[in-house]
Amino acid sequence: EEAIAAASIGQVHFASLKDGTQVAVKVQYPEVERYFAMDVQTVGFLMGIIGMGSKVKDVFKTMQDQFETEFDFTREATFMKECAQNVLPIY
Repeated sequence: EEAIAAASIGQVHFASLKDGTQVAVKVQYPEVERYFAMDVQTVGFLMGIIGMGSKVKDVFKTMQDQFETEFDFTREATFMKECAQNVLPIY
């Protein structure tokens, strides 16, 4: 089926559970997490070669931490469920 949304790390598709419940399924592209990690390491290495390693060390640590969060779909689902539980009763 066609994706209903796509981004740099994955796609979203509509699906139906066995009981008929409609859901959205977020699917990560194969190997994308590994490639992102390699890119960050490569750029960090190059920054070190040109003498900027110490200046960008904190920035790269923040990037790595953010990437770990972005790739954790289970954690994201937990946050989304909590958000829905807090917001939907208001509406």
